[in-house]
Amino acid sequence: SSVESKKNDVKINDLLTGFTELSKKIDEKDSEISRLKDGYDNKIKKSVLKEMLTIRERIQLRIDENQDDDKILTILENLLRVLDERLEEQELKKLIFEPGLNWKDLEGAEPDELVETQSEDEKGKVIETVEHGYYLEGLNGKKYIVKKALIKLYKG
Repeated sequence: SSVESKKNDVKINDLLTGFTELSKKIDEKDSEISRLKDGYDNKIKKSVLKEMLTIRERIQLRIDENQDDDKILTILENLLRVLDERLEEQELKKLIFEPGLNWKDLEGAEPDELVETQSEDEKGKVIETVEHGYYLEGLNGKKYIVKKALIKLYKG
């Protein structure tokens, strides 16, 4: 219906406005970051990247909601592609944990699902990464967690 189409157009315009404002913020922050050192610049960058990831999740949600509208779908997929390119430019790295690692030793992992086990060897071990996280790499290999990975693991 035309009412739904207008509502979707408003949502898309809101997303575009938010995306444009965020791009301006990123450009401003990029200038500032270029003159700062590791700890402080990663703190700023992390904050902006969290905003970008939140917008990315919202765009993905809208894509899932609008599978039957080719016009909206095309616009949203293009927005997502541009946003992913910007994220890649920021050297954001994926955080994925291999099965068998002890989750208590992991930085940036958050339990999403716990599975019962009788095996002492399996207790507290990662089964799989359910949703990857993101991090920035700082000096001396320090990881700045931007978004924690969700993991499935054995109880214990």
